[in-house]
Amino acid sequence: MKSRSEAKDMGTYTAERPRLLFLDTVEAVLRHGPMNDADIIARARDYPYAQSPTSYVWDGIRTVPLAATSLPEDLEARTPVLALGGNASPSVFAHAFPGQVTPVLRATLADFDLVYMARFEPHGAMPAMLAPSPGTVATVFVAFLSPDQRDWLTDIALGFEDDHGPFFTFGELQEIALDIEGLGGRDRVFTYRSAVPAMGHDGAICAYSELPAKNRRLPDFAHPRVLEAVRERQAPDLTFDDFLVALVKDDALRARCTTALRANAVPVELPSYTQILPKA
Repeated sequence: MKSRSEAKDMGTYTAERPRLLFLDTVEAVLRHGPMNDADIIARARDYPYAQSPTSYVWDGIRTVPLAATSLPEDLEARTPVLALGGNASPSVFAHAFPGQVTPVLRATLADFDLVYMARFEPHGAMPAMLAPSPGTVATVFVAFLSPDQRDWLTDIALGFEDDHGPFFTFGELQEIALDIEGLGGRDRVFTYRSAVPAMGHDGAICAYSELPAKNRRLPDFAHPRVLEAVRERQAPDLTFDDFLVALVKDDALRARCTTALRANAVPVELPSYTQILPKA
């Protein structure tokens, strides 16, 4: 596997452009860089960011609704990968793939929900992850990645870890009921699976209020309320806005908050998931 420094320069990708990744992880250049406090607060508070109401194609320059354009001719050669939570936001693809065409299609996934990962991103948000939930139908997006896009993202994703271990593996979710807008039903899709457990509350996994799902069975909470609950326990002397800024600028505070989340975290099993990378 390539190192993180090698991966960032694969193909047409250069170190000069902002590396706001598909996996919604920002590096030190962004978390300690020129962003002002208002930008930091908005980025932490507003996750999972503006979600498109329809399928779209990032044409390398702008976001175009699928109804106003066509899918690329090489669609069958691309890898369909779940884009969950903030990773489905058009703004992420604008930063991740300048000049690169990327179809991002809205879909429904039966018997799953989108829940909180028990960790904080360097930009202060808590990312979304997939968890089984019988009877629930989650709204998700599927990004169709070119081989270069897929390989670049996978190399980077598998390089992220903390004291608790790696964040992701890459593999295929099989025997599922996925209905992709314009393409119909599929029984498998690729995904970057979280190796981190889900946030728990009274022993239950917590779903994201901001991410739509029908027949939701899990308790759901809005992201700002979850952030506020962590602040009350871990930094009660700070205001909410000051806490969000500190989460980004103070690595020790962010690590302490993540450790607190892990204390009540709930492991998530995906029986229909087959890991491809890293190889066992």
